[in-house]
Amino acid sequence: MLVHQERTGLLILAGVIFACIISGIFLDDHRDLFYTPYQHTLPDGTAIAITATVDTVSKTATGEHLIVTLKDEHQNSIPLQIFISNSVAHQISINSFDRITAYGSLTTYRNQREIIISSVRNLSITHGTGF
Repeated sequence: MLVHQERTGLLILAGVIFACIISGIFLDDHRDLFYTPYQHTLPDGTAIAITATVDTVSKTATGEHLIVTLKDEHQNSIPLQIFISNSVAHQISINSFDRITAYGSLTTYRNQREIIISSVRNLSITHGTGF
């Protein structure tokens, strides 16, 4: 038989577990609340989100990673590339004209703005639809 303090402890523990489950579901479905839509004026280190059409997909010089260039809904080039690490590149299929949503941190590499993707959870790809 449990004493009053043990029952209270179990009730609190159950409440914490429930809150963790609910917040995990909510945060996964509302990830865009924590990311800023991409703008060319944002500083490095900003957590950004971007949805665009894939223009080109190419491998880096080492052949291990992917670089994705983008176009907006008017087919204008977007001055931002997506760097997809080797570990993620092996898990996805991406081609020109796919629609992509990417979440990550904005950086500058060799005077080129880019978002680095290190987890497949930070990408959403719809094949062949574009805008």
